[in-house]
Amino acid sequence: MTDQQPWQSYPAPPPHGQQYPGYGPPPPNRTNTALIVAVVLVIVVVLGVGIAAVVLSRGPAPAEAAAATSTASGTSTTVPPSPPATITVPEFGVAYDLPAGWSADTGPATHTGSLGTLVALGRAAEGPRYCPGSAFRALSFLVAPDVTDLSEAAKFVTVTASESAYSEVPGRLLGAPRSMTTQSGISGRFSPNYGFWTPTPTGCDTKTFSVFSFAFRGPTGATLVLCLAADGGTHKALTDAAAERIIATVRAL
Repeated sequence: MTDQQPWQSYPAPPPHGQQYPGYGPPPPNRTNTALIVAVVLVIVVVLGVGIAAVVLSRGPAPAEAAAATSTASGTSTTVPPSPPATITVPEFGVAYDLPAGWSADTGPATHTGSLGTLVALGRAAEGPRYCPGSAFRALSFLVAPDVTDLSEAAKFVTVTASESAYSEVPGRLLGAPRSMTTQSGISGRFSPNYGFWTPTPTGCDTKTFSVFSFAFRGPTGATLVLCLAADGGTHKALTDAAAERIIATVRAL
């Protein structure tokens, strides 16, 4: 029959006190079952109220309290700082760290000035195209100049990078090289340079620049120089202290 269950034939009832073969005992009394369920529910409700009272009385955990405070005040929670980015230069056998916001640049590049040409490896940059006329707000790279004296090597790279990156103009202030030691114990010579520079297109508030060079002996004894070139007088400009912190991370691989 369509949409109906077929009729079934049932056996005759068993003798009194017996069951049909294959069937279990009769179901329990439903009235007693409902009563037991009701009692259990009452106990659960009472226990739940007691647990909630204990939780509310103890107050939120420290992490919960911080989240609640942030939500109530409308401020966001503090985000842990990103770990520093490590720039490795296997060709030179060294590495250095950069703060969050910097990104590694691909491939070598050349920097040419009145003293010669440098081939830069391990390049990284911060603030690309942050304002008209400036390719980066800051740039870092490693070079291996053919200069034995560390003070002369630091000055050589500082002058070359200044002329290459900023079309050097009169009025630069080339600081005297001084001794510096990294956190890993590498000793070298640090040379700063400051000058005036304004991009030709309008719309960029930078008026100065800084170049910092750190010359040291690499793992093989060759002269290596880590150089940082940065626009000055602008938002998020690389400070002298920040540059020295970066240089202090130079280490052998």
